[in-house]
Amino acid sequence: MDIGTSFSTRNNKNLTNEQRLLVYHFLLKDSNKGRVKRGSMLRASQLFSISVITAKRIWKRGKDCWSRNVPIDVSSRKPTRSGGKPMEIDLSKLP
Repeated sequence: MDIGTSFSTRNNKNLTNEQRLLVYHFLLKDSNKGRVKRGSMLRASQLFSISVITAKRIWKRGKDCWSRNVPIDVSSRKPTRSGGKPMEIDLSKLP
């Protein structure tokens, strides 16, 4: 057994919002009536170096936006959920 071999198959790549939109448009091009063709998720994951689950997640978020008749937003939610909660300051207690 080689000690230097990595057994992890996870790819911890954070996609930019533009890349996420490209993935969605790639899958949209390979879809028919809202269903992605067989093998398209795998091709998208290989083309953009992401996991199949990430490609499915991006596709699902795009379909959810489409079904609610809102603009397609497959951007990352990471920046909106980071950091601590905002503190409420009572201005009347300040000297």
